[in-house]
Amino acid sequence: MPLNAYPTDALAQIIIDAALQPGERDVVLINGPQSAGPLVTSLFGNCIERLARPVVRTASGMPEFTELSLDGEEAVRVINPLNVEQGSRLSAIIDIRVQEASSQPADLSTLPGGGQTLAEAAGRSWAFLHETERRGLKWIGIHYPNPEALPALEAAIPGYLDHIVRAGMLDVPDPMRAWTDLGAAQLRLCEALSASEEIRFVADGTDLSMRIAGRRWSSLDGRRINVPGGEVLSAPHEDSANGYVTFDFPIRYYGHCIEGAKLVFRDGLVVEASAQTNEAALITLLDTDTGSRRIGEVALGTNYALRSPVHNTLLDEKIGGTFHIALGMSYPETGGRNESFVHSDMICDLRNGGRCILDGQTISENGVFLNAEWPRYI
Repeated sequence: MPLNAYPTDALAQIIIDAALQPGERDVVLINGPQSAGPLVTSLFGNCIERLARPVVRTASGMPEFTELSLDGEEAVRVINPLNVEQGSRLSAIIDIRVQEASSQPADLSTLPGGGQTLAEAAGRSWAFLHETERRGLKWIGIHYPNPEALPALEAAIPGYLDHIVRAGMLDVPDPMRAWTDLGAAQLRLCEALSASEEIRFVADGTDLSMRIAGRRWSSLDGRRINVPGGEVLSAPHEDSANGYVTFDFPIRYYGHCIEGAKLVFRDGLVVEASAQTNEAALITLLDTDTGSRRIGEVALGTNYALRSPVHNTLLDEKIGGTFHIALGMSYPETGGRNESFVHSDMICDLRNGGRCILDGQTISENGVFLNAEWPRYI
């Protein structure tokens, strides 16, 4: 599929009409690189149609006034709300991310523990999560193909762009309906998880259990947090994880690709760690601070349109039939209390003999939920 055939307008409609639903005069910040110009333009136009007030910030910085021409019409000028009361007028933030073909490994001295800048940035991230929850500020992250990196990505991952289109369910006749149906199925799954005491994962090289009683489960169904969506997540009790887990997909951490990682937990704490490649980076991650050896998130991937990894964690973690944990920071909405400078997602595949067990009862085998009312292959 050529990039000019990518259904950008359909993606923008899902984000504005289904996810954010801004009201008249709501201020929506669109944050993204220059390479995401087609999506920025479409998002901008959708906001204008709803009489919302979009503001664009690119990698080059945000001007005092944002000017953007829509199909030759007179440029729309919007006052930059970030210069007024430090952004308190914002109603929503759209954060567009593009995938690079490759990245150079970072020097270990620049990782957490080696510099105050990263620690300060991570601290602001934690504060940002609490502030968005308190204010009800909507935030959504979007994966968008990078046209500059696309040839190299297609060479490394054949059919990469088609994969991204499927991930967003943009290839079906009615994408909005598809995401609505998945959202309903995920809510039913969340209800069962929220009423449970313990969750356990068993697979080759993995037998990990943790207590989830009283913790809230969130549904990421393409209409909130990350697009493409497809996961349900929560936070376990901070001292409850016991057992061991082997990660099937690489862990990407500040330019390092950690492969073949295995962790052993005792009473919530990582007590042993190993990796086939870049083990030093894994240990550095674990030694970041007092919260980086505990689990801040546990989640199940539910997007069965995704079938193989594209080496982008925000997509790979949503593959239907996988689960992932994140060491470090918890999301406040889940009731998790773990605080850390890091939030590092690590993915385990259940599709080859794995099981998910809830309060002693198997709820999925080989990555497939046994309850037909929960997310399924499409």
